[in-house]
Amino acid sequence: MFILVIDSDHDTRRIVNNALIKAGHIVKTTHSGSEAIRLYPLADVVFCGTNLTNKPDYSLLNYFKNENPDIKLIIMPEEDQPSDMDFTLSVKDLDAHVLKKDVTAKRVLDALAMIGNAAEAEKTISKAS
Repeated sequence: MFILVIDSDHDTRRIVNNALIKAGHIVKTTHSGSEAIRLYPLADVVFCGTNLTNKPDYSLLNYFKNENPDIKLIIMPEEDQPSDMDFTLSVKDLDAHVLKKDVTAKRVLDALAMIGNAAEAEKTISKAS
């Protein structure tokens, strides 16, 4: 699986990158929105450090979802991210999963597994329909 990791924090990018590579995935990391847009078409999953109250961050994720509704997004909000209704609605609109910014290798792989389980559930439901 090709996974794109976007985050301004070098340590977060390193932790996510190392965990995903050890799990056998192809990973590309960036801190740049323009590079993310260039790499995005290759990605199956996007891990994105973000502040969804920041219009450019939300716009980037919205762009990804509009271009490919099947893309799986894992949002890593800033630790001081408000837990208000706007944030909740943004996550729901994007059909994204949230990984709190206290990132560890285990939490990264758990988030990826959760998306995998959701994808399997969707396949099972569509086969049954």
